[in-house]
Amino acid sequence: MILFGTGVAGQAETKEVKKSTDDPVEARNWLIDRLSEIHAGKYVGGIFDQETVEVMMPSRTERLAFWRDEYALDSFTVLQRLLAFMLSQSQQGPQMRTWLTVSATVLYARPFKQRPEVRLAEDDVPIKYREVHNEVLNYHDKVIAHRDPNSHKRDVWGNELPIVSDGSNIRIPTTNPAMEDHIAGSLLELVEILIPALRARSSSFVSKYLPGPLAPGVYVLSLEENPAKWLTPATPT
Repeated sequence: MILFGTGVAGQAETKEVKKSTDDPVEARNWLIDRLSEIHAGKYVGGIFDQETVEVMMPSRTERLAFWRDEYALDSFTVLQRLLAFMLSQSQQGPQMRTWLTVSATVLYARPFKQRPEVRLAEDDVPIKYREVHNEVLNYHDKVIAHRDPNSHKRDVWGNELPIVSDGSNIRIPTTNPAMEDHIAGSLLELVEILIPALRARSSSFVSKYLPGPLAPGVYVLSLEENPAKWLTPATPT
């Protein structure tokens, strides 16, 4: 086994240690010595220390995956509270329900609508919930996110525009159907499955690359291919 230590100049250095010993007392003393040195911060292998360069560097792919999962986790955590509120209100006006529907749709869809490198995969959605997943994304694409001036050529949904006149003015109304309770309920079940799965992936990244506590504050996660440091304190503005 090789431990990484900090020398006089603060640089990582290696130290050869025995893998085993036949003397129980010697083994116990050796273990106590190593634990004491680690506790004192002498060895930095696998231990995060802001004053030293981290021994382990996550790849860019791993850093992007961490960003992807944290972004989705933030969206779904807010969505979980919103859906619970939506389902708990027995006397919602139609306007309020429409507002909640638009918010819920955007919160759910946005992790799946990012660039490929940071897009949440459909494979993360259990097959049981693919139908509600597709329905919400379809609503997002057809009603909220896109307007397609060439849709009349493809015979797709929404290829005719209604015109409303009040006698002196005309307007094109926006279609915003309200989310039904059974859809909201299924979506809530889904996000309550996705949230712990995403949290577990993020925790795995953190425990691997930041096994020690990180001092309170704001940090910058580098997305460069080969940064000198992948995590640095943010510069005050």
